[in-house]
Amino acid sequence: MRTILLATMLLSLAACQNSAEPEPSDAPSEQPSQSLSSQDGAVAVPVARQTSQPAGSDEGADLLDRAALQERDKPERVARYFTSALMLGDYKAAAQAWQEDQRDAASLRKLFGQYDDFGLQFGEGETEGAAGSLYYTAPVTLIANHGQVKRTGTITMRRVNDVPGATPEQLAWRITKFELND
Repeated sequence: MRTILLATMLLSLAACQNSAEPEPSDAPSEQPSQSLSSQDGAVAVPVARQTSQPAGSDEGADLLDRAALQERDKPERVARYFTSALMLGDYKAAAQAWQEDQRDAASLRKLFGQYDDFGLQFGEGETEGAAGSLYYTAPVTLIANHGQVKRTGTITMRRVNDVPGATPEQLAWRITKFELND
């Protein structure tokens, strides 16, 4: 049953990713934001968490696209991996989508464990180059607690722009920032 539920959620996430923009928030745009960047230690995102699966369980691990952690072309693939790991309650795997030493399982559990259920919808993102790096930014909407909580924000990812001598880790897309408006 969990496998069917997870597959349905993954298909829903893929469909949401193809939409142009997440639905606008009813809240004013001057709201303060909860930053999930490397400076503050918080984190966020994804679709209906599996609350019955024990933390650290390998059940469902085969559903994670671990090759996404080596992705150089499609940052959206890393966002899907991150979302899938959070849905499975595998915070350790979700932390691997972040740049090294920026996120840990405990900070992800603290942020996402507060919701009975949650999901992420990603809008169309943009990629820009700057000083030897590529940055990808996309709008994101967090919907939680059976639709009672809705927060919008952005996700930012970075990778080295094919610089000679760069390591495979540096060339792969990683999350650097996740901000949600309050």
